[in-house]
Amino acid sequence: MAALGVMVVAGCATQPPAAVSEQRADSARLGTQWGEGIESRLQTVDLRRLSNEPVVQHTLSYSEASGKGNAVREIMLGKGRIGLTVLHDGHAPWSIYLDGANAHLQGKKGERYVLQYRNYSKQSIYEIVTTVDGLGVMSGRAGSIKSAGYVLKPGEVLQVEGFRKSREEVAAFRFAEVDDAYAANSKYGAASNVGVIGTAVFELYDPNKKDKPAPADTPNAFPGDGKSGDDPRYATPPEYRKG
Repeated sequence: MAALGVMVVAGCATQPPAAVSEQRADSARLGTQWGEGIESRLQTVDLRRLSNEPVVQHTLSYSEASGKGNAVREIMLGKGRIGLTVLHDGHAPWSIYLDGANAHLQGKKGERYVLQYRNYSKQSIYEIVTTVDGLGVMSGRAGSIKSAGYVLKPGEVLQVEGFRKSREEVAAFRFAEVDDAYAANSKYGAASNVGVIGTAVFELYDPNKKDKPAPADTPNAFPGDGKSGDDPRYATPPEYRKG
């Protein structure tokens, strides 16, 4: 819409090309349909988030428009700890185009796709919270990082195949016209949100273990909270180390 605004301001002669450009962009839009039922059994585990803030939060856009930038098979998230691949009908990877901070997938109406996450870390357990068209894939409600996600253990692969219907089944992801998208036909969704796949990654820990791991590479702005002892009202001069 920014490009359209610039063209309109430039003069009346530029308005027709802008209108054509906008129509082409609208025709390329895709949503994700509530597809056929696929068996996918769910188990509950007792793990907790290390922090309320995700390690990384990422948005992948998609449409039938061709992508710009470098074509890759896998997006690396969280400093390379998590890999995201979009599989064509669960098999061959779709190409994802990276243009700076933007990631785009060129989809095709009617085609089924699967989101595949791989944990490249050797020790960390992660929770993957995924949204499609602004809806949480687990609940079908408006997407939120507070929603429950899937557990991804070290070295393992997770495939998210659809919107969860029950503990035993999901509705497959299929690219579709915007009007046929699940988000456009759900009281919790909106057609304006179609065309995006969101991923939030949280590090997990086992509350049954004695030692809770410290968040990696996370400075604490208030390290004095929860500690007892002297608490001077004013700052004291520094004590420089010798040498």
